[in-house]
Amino acid sequence: MRPLQGLRLLAPLRPGKVIGAAFNFTDALAERTMAHPAEPVTFFRSGCTVIGPDEPILLPPDVGNVGYEAELAVVIGRRALHVDAANAMDHVAGYVAHNDVSGSDQVKADGGNFVRGKNLPATAPLGPWLLSADAMPDPHAVAIRLDIDGRALQNGSTATMLHRIPALIAWISRHMPLEPGDVIATGTPAGVAAMHQPAAWLRPGTTVTVEVAGLGRLRNPVQQGVAFHAQ
Repeated sequence: MRPLQGLRLLAPLRPGKVIGAAFNFTDALAERTMAHPAEPVTFFRSGCTVIGPDEPILLPPDVGNVGYEAELAVVIGRRALHVDAANAMDHVAGYVAHNDVSGSDQVKADGGNFVRGKNLPATAPLGPWLLSADAMPDPHAVAIRLDIDGRALQNGSTATMLHRIPALIAWISRHMPLEPGDVIATGTPAGVAAMHQPAAWLRPGTTVTVEVAGLGRLRNPVQQGVAFHAQ
């Protein structure tokens, strides 16, 4: 086995699409004094926004406030269409840590529409590795943490996930086909940037670290710039 030291890790996969679950952690909803959505609230992110560990998150000029979201992401292993929740986990290949970086000002300007704010280039860190589904003891009991330059900003658990993974797969697969390699980002716990005083928006020159228990640490520097990422 070759040691990781000195190696450059790429994102463990380039998904065809990323489906994100918004407003899906009860502690985050309580922090915002929001009601629990009766059904999943989802959005689409292009796979070409994905970057790997240690690659820079890029902030375009005049983008405004950009936030972080530490998440557990589910990787689909088998095609899924109109799957029942009872059988949904049979379609999971594994799990990976994810930082769902978001252009918050763009989402707000678009009346809550996520398309612009969730599809900025080089804003979807994924990694450092994929854990197979059979090696994950319980995906609904996983600690999630995030810090910027050592300042702890998120410290939660998937135990507070509102719509759990089987329900997400079932709901999404009723509305669109899921293909092997697609990713479902399951949502983020309390502590997003806007909830801190002062707000903890991403700034060039800082480093963001996401840690999902069992999935390693996903570190990414933040830089100003625009680039089309091609892995």
